[in-house]
Amino acid sequence: MSSPAEENKYRRRLIQNAVLLFFLGSVLSLVLLFIPSEDYFQYYLNQSDLFLDEKNYADMELQLKKATRHAKTKDQWFSIFKRSYLASVEQDDFEYFNILVSNSRKFLKGGADHEALYTASLIWTNQYEKASASLYAIQQDKYKTLIAESLLSYDVYRNYNLNNMTPLEFIKDKIRYQEDPVFFESVGTKADNADLLYNAALLSMFEGDYDRSASILNRLPGNKINPYLLGVLHYDLGQYQQAYDAYQAQSIVDDVKGNQRFTIHQQIGDLAYMGGDKDEALRAYQKALDINPEGSWKSYRNIARINLDKGYSNRARSVLKEGMTLFRDNVQLLGDYVHYFHSSYPVEVKNALDSYISGFPDLTEPHLLQIRYFPQQQSAVQYQSKIWDLFNKDHKSEDVTRFLLWYLSGVGDIESMEIVLQRYEDSGESPFWFYFYESIIELFRGNIEKAVSNMNVAYSLDPQWYLSYNKAVLEIFKGNILIAEDLLLQAYDDLTVQSSVFDQRSYLSKINFARATILVEKKEFDEAIELLQEALELDRNNIRAATLLNKIK
Repeated sequence: MSSPAEENKYRRRLIQNAVLLFFLGSVLSLVLLFIPSEDYFQYYLNQSDLFLDEKNYADMELQLKKATRHAKTKDQWFSIFKRSYLASVEQDDFEYFNILVSNSRKFLKGGADHEALYTASLIWTNQYEKASASLYAIQQDKYKTLIAESLLSYDVYRNYNLNNMTPLEFIKDKIRYQEDPVFFESVGTKADNADLLYNAALLSMFEGDYDRSASILNRLPGNKINPYLLGVLHYDLGQYQQAYDAYQAQSIVDDVKGNQRFTIHQQIGDLAYMGGDKDEALRAYQKALDINPEGSWKSYRNIARINLDKGYSNRARSVLKEGMTLFRDNVQLLGDYVHYFHSSYPVEVKNALDSYISGFPDLTEPHLLQIRYFPQQQSAVQYQSKIWDLFNKDHKSEDVTRFLLWYLSGVGDIESMEIVLQRYEDSGESPFWFYFYESIIELFRGNIEKAVSNMNVAYSLDPQWYLSYNKAVLEIFKGNILIAEDLLLQAYDDLTVQSSVFDQRSYLSKINFARATILVEKKEFDEAIELLQEALELDRNNIRAATLLNKIK
């Protein structure tokens, strides 16, 4: 047995050890208490990375949950979001990502970036109404796509049966086969997508809703759509100045890229030509040929016509011959060559025409050119028979049909004209000249009202100067002198700006003569004399103008 003194000594030692342990525990607790929280955060984050690599997503989520208890900064929170997102993508399930981001909003005010993640998580978990309601906090340009996706998703979700597709999958599927301009416009507007809006404008035009198409087109930002595509649509809508500007812009873009295209310059030339700027048109057409001499026969024809307008007939002839060499089978170039130069160079032109017919004997158009410009010595019956032969060979040929109608109208054979029109109509087409010749037939029959009606239809399809002139003639028949006077002035103005009209001065002289006869009837002799004098300046062979001038002087 131990003595009382030894027991007391033992107790004192136990108390001392207990005090020491308590002190050490307190110190250790204090040390642990002041270990930086970042170390815990990084530890759990590293653990989550290990589980993510192993595709152990349940344990990864547990480690991320622990990391959230120590996340203090925006960067730390976004590190957690990143790992959660990667796991969600792998599992094709964004439920946990949505919960994580949603709960984080209680502890973190991360600004627009944070709210954008929240909106995205709502979309990915099919909470479209909440997503569309959350957009107030992310109204920034960099989130335009997300905003559009949210608005579109909610709009489609509440208005369509999605058939187990997401709204965006539904939109992509519908756009692939959809031809409804309203749908394209709705989606394009909400998505701020210029391509979809362009398609909406295009489809509207195809449906005949030109006002809607123009309205959509005017809202399109020019910097988001290929200028060439804008030019095409502007042209089809009749907005020629806008089309010209768009093609010019495309030319600049092509120049920067070192990729000039002959088609762009040819279209610039066409629009400049239509606008009366022949110098600009000539430059554009020549540029087109410089880029690709074999690009299009139209460039040669148009350059030749501009040179004719400027009085450079030799240059025009040279250009046409060059084009005919490159485009040996092109009957349009041949037609211009024969039309404009058959009287000045009859042997040369006839040889070229004969050579063409020899190479392409089955084409009707060159045979028609031969009949028109180089008729053989024959009777009227033989001449008409040759035209009928061509028509019977190809009654769908517009050139042959129109020439035959012109000839028949000249001899007053309205029964044959009706036969020709009936046979051509069977081909399913009724162009402007079809109604023009129907008007002539009704005029021969004395049906003025029907003649006027058909002439109006012809003019509505193609408002040419000679249709205005013939409308004026019909109004004179009806006694509507003032209307006829306005139509003749319109015909004169239209013909003045129209390029490459064969015998243009002769036609202008005839129009002035018709205007003068109206002024004589109104007893406005001074004005009539001025018009008649101008008519004779335009065409010295206008015998009717000279005769009337002598009468009223």
